Amino acid sequence: MHDRAKVLAYHIQKERNLNNQKLDKRKLDEVTARRDASDFVNHAFGSQDYTHWATKLAEYDLRHPDTLRGKAAEKAAHLLSPNQRRWLNLGLFAPDWTISNIMIIGKFMTGTPKASKEIARRVFKGDWSSPEARDYVRAWQAYGNYAKNAGIINSAMWYTLTEMFTDEPADVESFMEFWETGRMNTGRGEVMVLSKQLAEPFHWVRHPSNTLMNKSSIVPKTMMEAILNKRWFTVKEGLPIGPRLVDDDGTTHFGEWAFSKGVPIVVKPFLQRDLDWDERFERVISGFFGFPQYHVPEK
Repeated sequence: MHDRAKVLAYHIQKERNLNNQKLDKRKLDEVTARRDASDFVNHAFGSQDYTHWATKLAEYDLRHPDTLRGKAAEKAAHLLSPNQRRWLNLGLFAPDWTISNIMIIGKFMTGTPKASKEIARRVFKGDWSSPEARDYVRAWQAYGNYAKNAGIINSAMWYTLTEMFTDEPADVESFMEFWETGRMNTGRGEVMVLSKQLAEPFHWVRHPSNTLMNKSSIVPKTMMEAILNKRWFTVKEGLPIGPRLVDDDGTTHFGEWAFSKGVPIVVKPFLQRDLDWDERFERVISGFFGFPQYHVPEK
């Protein structure tokens, strides 16, 4: 299903690239349209062409062999080779998804200044600074449309769900809080994530160290939990905070902790003893459909 949707999205985006004449009557060539569409779809669906990255880095190293950047590019190209890349999964959880999620939003945000400058030149001077600039703006439009549509859809979902299922007011303050945290307050001491893909870029901005820790694989994360005596922990407040693996009275939670390492994250609410079974089932079902719920800890 995922692969078929990805291929369909690629063909739709390629046709849009070929037929996009809003900024310029001149059409893109087939090769550029395909390249831009494949890059966009790879970022949108969580996949990266590491071979292409490694080749580009190696080419940069050949052009600048004696510079610090050239030497760094050489090392990075070596790390992205198929034999070395498998070690990346020991340090990071789903690196393809993490990189793609940063790129799909980052391409729009970081590309906005250059694209705005080129669009202003096109409006006031009647032409692009170069054919490459025109192609750059067209590629940037895809990421801009993605961000715009994601913003509209998620805002509409937030308003509808807030009005229908919570006692919280759907006012400006709640709306800004939703966009700052990526979470909707359900009014029951819980929050719900409406779009994990859209929320994660905000997490990288607000809590980079905690987000990096969450994105680490099970190997370093389990080691850190054992060292810190935590079943899980967060560093949003600066120090590791979380339930103890061994309590002060000697009570241990090794079985539950070890079991949680081998089950999907969506099943973990079943292990939360402080919840009744109705609440556990509710959290599992909502998480399965992409809307995970979390308890808001008391400050």
